[in-house]
Amino acid sequence: KNLYGAGGIRTEVVEFDPLNGDAAALFAAAVGTDAAAAVCLCSSDVVYGQSAEAAAQALRKAGILHVHLAGKPGTLADPLTAAGVSTFVHAGVDVLDVLDRTMDTLGAAR
Repeated sequence: KNLYGAGGIRTEVVEFDPLNGDAAALFAAAVGTDAAAAVCLCSSDVVYGQSAEAAAQALRKAGILHVHLAGKPGTLADPLTAAGVSTFVHAGVDVLDVLDRTMDTLGAAR
């Protein structure tokens, strides 16, 4: 949240359970796909291992085109990318590049 906020991108925290069969519909109802062109999944490595793929798939199903994940993907890189994660945000990442690409994704004027 702080990374995106530092770049002037409005953020909201929305909790959802990707293992709930209605997760995509609940998420879309909570935020609306117009309000969320990009989403960043934030959780622990344990939770990522259990449900990050399902979360990314649910977000994509809800119409979110750009799914980011906070953390290094490690051995989950390939399955998470296949599930729809387009950007991994972690210590050492090129923050300006992430913010530039996110702003482009959002169609934001600079």
